[in-house]
This record gives sequence, C-alpha cells and structure tokens, in this order.
Amino acid sequence: MSLRFLRTPARAILLLLVFMLSTLAFSAQIVRGKTVRLCVDGQTLTLRSQAQTVGEFLEENGVVIEEGDIVNPSLKSKLLDGGSVEVVKAKPVKVSIDRHQEKFNIAAHHVSDILEKLHIELREGDRVFPSLETTVYPGMAVKVLRYRERLASLKRAIPYKERVVKDPKLPKGKRVVKSSGEPGVAVTVVKYVYLGGRLVGKEVVRSEVVKPPKERVIALGTATRKPSSAPPVVTSRGGGRWITVMATAYVPGHGCGTRTATGRRAQKGIVAVDPRVIPLGTRLYIPGYGYAIAADTGGAIRGYRIDLCFNSLSEARRFGRRRIRVQILN
Repeated sequence: MSLRFLRTPARAILLLLVFMLSTLAFSAQIVRGKTVRLCVDGQTLTLRSQAQTVGEFLEENGVVIEEGDIVNPSLKSKLLDGGSVEVVKAKPVKVSIDRHQEKFNIAAHHVSDILEKLHIELREGDRVFPSLETTVYPGMAVKVLRYRERLASLKRAIPYKERVVKDPKLPKGKRVVKSSGEPGVAVTVVKYVYLGGRLVGKEVVRSEVVKPPKERVIALGTATRKPSSAPPVVTSRGGGRWITVMATAYVPGHGCGTRTATGRRAQKGIVAVDPRVIPLGTRLYIPGYGYAIAADTGGAIRGYRIDLCFNSLSEARRFGRRRIRVQILN
C-alpha cells in the first residue's frame, strides 16, 4: 500500500521511525571510527581514529612531525578507513667519502636511501660501511671508500757485461778498450690500487727492455816482445839527452869490490856503465836516485845497462832491477 494513502498521523510516525534509525546508524559509525595502519620508522600499529585528515590523525596519536621528516600521504590528505600512514623520522648521521666527512639530518630507512637522497653514486670497486641494507639509526656513521687505480712507468738500468778478447797484435798483458760498455734501460708498468685514498695493493702489468745494454770489449795482448838490438829512442830535455836503460842496484862489499875501475871509492852516486854507450866521467841525472857520475865498469855491463851503487842493502833491495830513463848532463 502506497504511503500517500496513509493517514497523516500514521505517516508522521513512520517518518519519525526512519529518522531515528538513520541517527542511530550514524552515531554507531562515529563511535566505531576509522581503522588506520600507522608505521613510524618501521614500527607498525593498527589504530582507530575519529580524525578527518592525516595531520589530525598523527596529532591525535602524539606523533610530532619535525623538519626533514617524511609523511606519506601528506598531512593535509584525507584520512581513509582501512588506509595507512607512514612516517620516516629524520635522524642525525655522518657521511664520509674517503677522508671528507659531513653531517646531515636525513629521513631514510636504510643506508642505500641515504646515498640516494644525497646523490652519491657508487662506482665499481667502491666499498660502503655499514652495508647498504643496514637500518639507519641516530648518530650512524656511513663511510664510502672510493676505489681508484693508477698506472706508473718505472725505469731501471740494466748493467752491461764485460768481455775480454785476446789480441796477438798487442804486447802481452796490455789491455785496450775496444768498445765502451753502455747500460740498457728496462721499463716496468705497475698498477697501484687505492681504496679510500690509501694504497692497498700493486701489480706488475708488464715489463720490457726498451734499450738493450752494450757490452764492454777489452782486448788483452798476447804477443811476446822480441828483443831488439836497436838502441832506445833518445830525446833531449832540459839541456841533456835522455836514454832508456836497464838499471840494477848493488852495494859495495856484497859480491863486488869497494873500488871502481877509475879508482874511486864505491858509494852512492857512482854508476857502472858500458863506456861505448856512456863514456866514463859522464855526469848523469837519474829520477828517484839523484845526480851520479859514470865511474865504473863491469863484465856484465853491456849495451844499455847500468849498475847503481847504494850505501845500504835495504835501499838496494827496494830499488831492485827496473827499466828507467836517465839524463846525460855532459
């Protein structure tokens, strides 16, 4: 039966009943509120709220939002029944790249989020401490160590070798440098590895000889000198002639007499000569011996040979027998 056919009093009663039922339903909805999931730094709670916006909901539950905090959805967004609100609180952290460190107040879940917010890109070989998955906490220190390689070329000298060759054209025992030795050069390429600005390793990439060494060649004479009957070369110097002779030292009384062939007493300064080469009475100057006079002869003194008289056996032994040059003064 249509309502328009109801009597007026009955119609009024029905409308009153409908209004009362609607009011009761609305009141029940207000009492029940909205079911909202709240997550703060990973800690999650499910709450009921009468709030109309996200900001009111957070204020209702004592969540204070400070500069740098992240709220999703925004504070002015409408609070939805069955919805969720996420809050990430900003925390003080220290971030260092190699030896450079800075402080930040940043909202992030993990270390990887910090690097992303600060636009720090990781390159191959870089190290991060603690790991990227570590949860951020107040006062955390994050270290990024940069990986770097450097190539360096190191030069080193290669010592040359010495080779001796026999030469029959040179007098026996004589050494002549045929070619000078020259050291070579080797280059070694080394890779140095740095982490955080510190050297952590090195590796030889390659090594090569860029200049080989040049050996030193020495000729060693092996020829035996044949005796020559030709007189030694005589030159003039300082007003007198110089000749080369074989000199032997002797001491009077040791295998020989104390008087010379000219009647002089044998002593230092007396020289025995071959008169055909150095006439008796010739004044001489002998380096290392001094001034002398040719005043004696001997059976063994033939040609370019002389005997030098010394006063002591020790002097004679020190001189021995040697080839010397003497100057003829007159």
